[in-house]
Amino acid sequence: MSRVGLWTERADSSETLPPWVRRQSEARYEWACHFVRGAVVLDAACGTGYGARVMRLNGGASFVVGLDLETDVVALASRRFAEVSSLWFCAGSVTSLPFADNTFDVYVSFETIEHIEDVERFVSEAWRVLKPGGTLLVSTPNRLVTNPQLPRLAKPMNPFHVREFDPSELLDLFGPPWAGQRLWAMCRFPRGYMNMIRRLPRLWTHFPGRVHQGVKVFFELLGRYPSCTPVSVGPAACTNAEYLLLECRRGVIATTTGGPVSRAA
Repeated sequence: MSRVGLWTERADSSETLPPWVRRQSEARYEWACHFVRGAVVLDAACGTGYGARVMRLNGGASFVVGLDLETDVVALASRRFAEVSSLWFCAGSVTSLPFADNTFDVYVSFETIEHIEDVERFVSEAWRVLKPGGTLLVSTPNRLVTNPQLPRLAKPMNPFHVREFDPSELLDLFGPPWAGQRLWAMCRFPRGYMNMIRRLPRLWTHFPGRVHQGVKVFFELLGRYPSCTPVSVGPAACTNAEYLLLECRRGVIATTTGGPVSRAA
C-alpha cells in the first residue's frame, strides 16, 4: 500500500482525520474484538498498529501480529506499543506472507483488498496461514456507493485503489471452499439519497462519486451521518452501505494448490 494519502486509510491518534474516517476505523476494530478472544491473530496491512493493539488489549486476543508493507510504519508501531505484551509487528506483503501454514486463528485485513492487483493471491495466502476453521474478517469500500455508475472493472475514483467490489462480488471472491460467509454493512446512507446520486449525469469521470464525497460533509454537520456500527444484513440490504465487512471461515476441504480458487474474475 502506498504511503501517500495514508491518512484516508489508517486511523491514528496523532493525525487529523475527517471525524467519520476515525469512527469507521474504530468501529471496524471494535467489531473484530468480538471474534478474537483467546485467539492468535494476524492484522494484515495493520498500518500504525492502532487496531492490533485494540484487539490485543480490548479484544483479549492471546497474541497479535501486525504486518505491513511499509518498514517505517512497522518501526513506528513497534516503538509506540513496545510495552504491550504478546503484540509483535513485522514487515511483509499480504500476497506473500512470511508465516507458516495453519498459523493463525483469525485473519484480519481492513481496507486492503481494493489496493491489491492480485486479489486471488491475497485470498490464497489468507487461506494458507489460517488454521482449518479459522475466521477471516475483511472490509472494503462498496463501489455501489463510493463509485456510483462505475463499471465492474473500471479504475475507482481513489487513485490508490485498483478495484472496488459490490456485495455480490465480495461474496464471490470468498466463495467455496470458504464457509459461513456473512456480510455486515457499515454507514448505510438513505436509499432515496443514493438513488438520487446514482441518477446524476456523468458530466465527467467519477462525477457522481465526487458529489457523494462532498455531500458527506453536510451529513456530518447536520448530525445525520449514518452509523458506523456494523450490522449483519443480506447482500440486498448492503447496496447503500458505504463499507462492506465480510466474516467467513476457512473450510476443511483440501486443495492441490495450498489455497482456494477464487471465482472472481
